[in-house]
Amino acid sequence: MLWKAASATRIVDFNLEMEKLKACDKKAYEWVKERHEKHWAKSHFSTWPKCDMLLNNFCEAFNKVILKARDKLIITMLETIRVLLMKRLHLQRDKVFKFNDNICHSIQQILENNKKMLITIF
Repeated sequence: MLWKAASATRIVDFNLEMEKLKACDKKAYEWVKERHEKHWAKSHFSTWPKCDMLLNNFCEAFNKVILKARDKLIITMLETIRVLLMKRLHLQRDKVFKFNDNICHSIQQILENNKKMLITIF
């Protein structure tokens, strides 16, 4: 019953499952009610994006990469995309093996900029 409540996508369904739990085991229901639903119930999760990158940017970048493969037959298209992805994964893996620092360059640059900004404020 708890799993059904946790995986319910609508608050109405969540409440229905919680009522079933309450009818079955009042003590378990009270224990669960002490925990805030936004931390464990899908129906109460925020739908606000967790990332500042829009999904559309990913789609546009992917479509640009597979542009030559899109007009091929399905098997050939899928094989072309597979080869492109394998090459990309290999290149990224090589970059990771060459990386020796504790913090990646782009994050280090952001930290340096924030440090400069704090210095000018104080």
